[in-house]
Amino acid sequence: MHTYFVVVHHSGMTLKYLQNHPSAERMDVMTLKKGDQLEITNEGFYVHGLGWLILTVINGQTKIFVVYNDLEKHIQQKFILNSADLEIKLSLWRDQIDQSLKERNVEWFKFISRKLTSLKSVG
Repeated sequence: MHTYFVVVHHSGMTLKYLQNHPSAERMDVMTLKKGDQLEITNEGFYVHGLGWLILTVINGQTKIFVVYNDLEKHIQQKFILNSADLEIKLSLWRDQIDQSLKERNVEWFKFISRKLTSLKSVG
């Protein structure tokens, strides 16, 4: 089963990876920007001293083996969101927009509007 994520952090993020299977001799670093999509597969392998590396497809094209701990860290920091979490966040912020309009709270409306616009740009 594959899991799909999108980079939502405004400054993007970096991932350590191997281009090929364990035959690769060194780790590389890839910088992803807001809006980039990740398809995390269930294919991977373990490298002693490095941990699990998981096959990840970036923007439907680039296949790399990413250090699992990096992926986990970015998920916990909410730098990347899966599609369900993205939809939930969008829905909550739409409700906040409605609430701010009912309360005539201009500052909250402006704040949530910026957040909502930013998040919609990646979804």
